[in-house]
Amino acid sequence: MTIILTDPKIKTLVFFNMTINENLSSFNHRKIVDFKGKISFLKFIYRISINKDNEEGGFDALFQKYCDNPITTQTKELVIGAWFNTISYKNDSTKLVDLLIQNKDKLPKLEYLFLGDITYQECEMSWINQCDVSPLLAAYPQLKHFQVRGGNGLSFGSLHHTSLETLIVETGGMDRQTLIEIANATLPNLKHLELWLGNKNYGWTGTLEDLQPFLSGDHFPKLTYLGLKNSEISDEIARALNNASILDGLEVLDLSMGTLGDKGAQALLANPKITQLKSLILRHHYISEELSAKLSKLPCQVDLSDPVGNPVGDEDDRYVEVGE
Repeated sequence: MTIILTDPKIKTLVFFNMTINENLSSFNHRKIVDFKGKISFLKFIYRISINKDNEEGGFDALFQKYCDNPITTQTKELVIGAWFNTISYKNDSTKLVDLLIQNKDKLPKLEYLFLGDITYQECEMSWINQCDVSPLLAAYPQLKHFQVRGGNGLSFGSLHHTSLETLIVETGGMDRQTLIEIANATLPNLKHLELWLGNKNYGWTGTLEDLQPFLSGDHFPKLTYLGLKNSEISDEIARALNNASILDGLEVLDLSMGTLGDKGAQALLANPKITQLKSLILRHHYISEELSAKLSKLPCQVDLSDPVGNPVGDEDDRYVEVGE
């Protein structure tokens, strides 16, 4: 089964059997093309990625060739794909982050950055090895959108960033420490926060308690979109949202890609603040037809597409959409 998820603002993703099957086709409303060594004009967004067609010089040389072109000083969006040939912890993103920092003066207008547009054919998401990305964000204070895929080794340190409006962290399993660092970040202009929490088989070590800061409404005062997605504790999250302060300012609540079932659905229906939303996204769920019908009558727009599994079956048999 092929499942297509489209976010018209930022990304187009295709999932196949719980894996990411295709690279992004667009980013920030613009088409993505692979950088092959030459640029004549910035009509498209470029993805810099090592593959069998360009691996001779290595990723570093390819990236530097992009940065050394004078026209790339006008770059506003950049997508980084696979920066390695061989999967190993030695090939984490440390060197890549260093390259981006070293070339910050050649990318003075960069506002949208995606680190890790990698398909399962290149590397399963749970095998992508990241690093501390806080120095990278500090080097680009003008960034508005930062998106990263892969949770191994991912750290945000003591993050402080006044321009960032969108933060998307895609993992098959998020480490508790990473979650805590995001919760403690100072991001006064953050409007869109999207966290793929994953499951314990692929690195999820957090708890519902660790998610409480995101529900309080105190940390990110301008947040209008909250996505606690791809989670094996979707029902617990739905219950914890009962009268949560974060809902007072939200326009979109996204609990998609997870294991939401009837217990979570009942909690959402009983939550008076859910009716204040403009959109409730529950795609890829285990909710019964009866409760789906009730949810669809809420005054906000409700996405109940892609029902999966048996809503009355064993909860342990449920799966998140992307683990690997």
